[in-house]
Amino acid sequence: MEKKAKEKEKKGEWVATVEQRRCLTQAMEVGLDRTLKVIAVSAGVEPKELVRWLDEDKRFANAWREIGERMLGISRPVIYSALIQRAISGDMGAIKLAFEMTKDYVPGMKVSGEVKVSLSDLLIQAHERMIEGEGREVSGDESRRVSGGSAACESSSMVQVEGRG
Repeated sequence: MEKKAKEKEKKGEWVATVEQRRCLTQAMEVGLDRTLKVIAVSAGVEPKELVRWLDEDKRFANAWREIGERMLGISRPVIYSALIQRAISGDMGAIKLAFEMTKDYVPGMKVSGEVKVSLSDLLIQAHERMIEGEGREVSGDESRRVSGGSAACESSSMVQVEGRG
């Protein structure tokens, strides 16, 4: 690995230090408790040093951001499933966000009567619109994989929203 790093340096390419590589590797670990402090300590680096690299080293900050974007992409189906579960449980904020993601919600719109929505369809629509925003086409396999994130998403669960939106 060090030989390749030296070759890159000779070509003028950025090469992360050993400590920076350890931090970047730790940043790829999935978990809710993955704060900057936890990542730095896990990598054997002082948290202040990690913050300094993020503030002062644009190439390191870009590598960090790319990892974050990749991890978010990997976690997207889980995030959608969590949103749908909260909407099913009646969390109005989650219901509103789901409608906003599918562009079925217009701020100030008044809803009267009963609105029924298939949450699995809502999840698939939100996923397809986000991917289209990234300039990618959605394959049938990809939609099925996202909708299969939880049993509730595969079932014909319905949410009823009454009142005003």
